[in-house]
Amino acid sequence: MTEKELFIGIWQVPPATKENYKMLVACGINAIFLNGEYSTELEEQKKAVAYSEKYGISVVLEGRNKIDGSVLFENPLKDSKAVVAFNLFDEPNYCDVEPLTALALKMKKAYPNKKAYINLYPSYVPCDEIMHDYPRYMETFAKWVYDIDGEGGWLSMDHYPLRRTKEDEFYLFDDWFTDMETTAKVAKKYGLKPHFFIQSMAFGGTISWWNDRTPTEEDMRLQIYAYLAHGAKGFSHFCYQSPKSNEFFERQSGMFDKGAPTERWFYAQKIHKELKPFEKELVSCSWEKCLRVDSTVEDENGLFHRQNENAFEEFTTMQSVETTARCLVGAFKGTDGKESFMLVNVEDTSREKEVVVTLTLKKPTSFKIYKNGEGSVESFVGAATITLGVGEGIFMIEE
Repeated sequence: MTEKELFIGIWQVPPATKENYKMLVACGINAIFLNGEYSTELEEQKKAVAYSEKYGISVVLEGRNKIDGSVLFENPLKDSKAVVAFNLFDEPNYCDVEPLTALALKMKKAYPNKKAYINLYPSYVPCDEIMHDYPRYMETFAKWVYDIDGEGGWLSMDHYPLRRTKEDEFYLFDDWFTDMETTAKVAKKYGLKPHFFIQSMAFGGTISWWNDRTPTEEDMRLQIYAYLAHGAKGFSHFCYQSPKSNEFFERQSGMFDKGAPTERWFYAQKIHKELKPFEKELVSCSWEKCLRVDSTVEDENGLFHRQNENAFEEFTTMQSVETTARCLVGAFKGTDGKESFMLVNVEDTSREKEVVVTLTLKKPTSFKIYKNGEGSVESFVGAATITLGVGEGIFMIEE
């Protein structure tokens, strides 16, 4: 993985064989969190790191939730050129700040060129301190990342939005949108790189109405483009290898199960390929904002709004946006001053609903529009009208 690429990772690695790691590359994976039941033994880890070195895969070495650092500092693989970061803690709380700081400072002194990685809770965690003031929680740990790694550190959060009710009705969790926005804004404030996890499997243990919904290709695409519209510089799939844990059922397989790819492996491969033509431009852009737009003045939860004429006052190309249904509009600026936008249909995919987006322009503008993995230049005067399919996203760059 290079600085001009998105971090595309996996949680739960497969058994460390040449064939399995070639499959990672074939899927478009360029990073792994070296965790899961198939990486508990040092010999397995050695093989995984060796294959990662061979195939150019970045490794986040596991040391999760071992505050004394024993797992990391005793691991002989820590000096590998493939290891780019140490996974210090998954979902910390406020009480973990002090011991985490001591561990991270010890780590940075020994390995100044490796990142200190932590992943944060979503707002729906059953903890009043976090639930009732999620921005404070995110800000606390963003400052922690900045103090340890400076600008360019990773700010990571996992929130799995695909929901199913007891009556088998599908929907997207509303708090997902605000959690994304909070992460993106705080990351921008501290100059950090947002990273998110993709719900790439159904899960939820025995509680059938809590997340136990198998993602379709459209579900996976919607999540990935939504995160990119919020300035994500990386994302990882949860889970790649099917976990062995008893809480997971047959229907809750990962992207790779029983030594073979599941249908979601092929979905991910297809979406990753779609990103390649504009990946370099997207990674180099500065994220400015993301608008949640709908056809109504304001939806019942106050999340999506019909935008006014001042929605893009700091931009020279775009004036305003109107849509026929729920849509995200991520706005970016390049180092060359050119403006770009990412449009995402975020109607729940079960509704099979297209979204028509009308962009009113301040001046005649040509954009290179990337859709379904292909780019074409189109010129617009006055307005641009774009139709987004189910779960679809597009990226448009000012020419």
